[in-house]
Amino acid sequence: MRQMLQEVIGRGWEDWLAKRLAVEQDSAADADASSAMLGKLQKRWAELLGPVGEYTTPVGYDSHDLVLEVECQPGGWSLQMKLLADQVIPILNSDLGFDAIQRLSITPDPDR
Repeated sequence: MRQMLQEVIGRGWEDWLAKRLAVEQDSAADADASSAMLGKLQKRWAELLGPVGEYTTPVGYDSHDLVLEVECQPGGWSLQMKLLADQVIPILNSDLGFDAIQRLSITPDPDR
């Protein structure tokens, strides 16, 4: 009986560990993909958005909620980005080749 319990607990532990490792690998892959996508947008930002792109910067991406975080320089650029979000999102998604962004999170740039 004791040996049987150890086998069951052992298998349960191994299953749990395998699932845990798979989740961690998926999370790491998601983080890598998010970083790559953010890097692509940062490189092409000004080209894609013209003058607005010169005063705003993509700084983060939440792949779970599909939210791109954008920091804006002072002088009304936060409001400008909020007003243009519905036009900006399709431009960014088109460049990426899929609907990766559903919403923008607009924040003032704390360094400026």
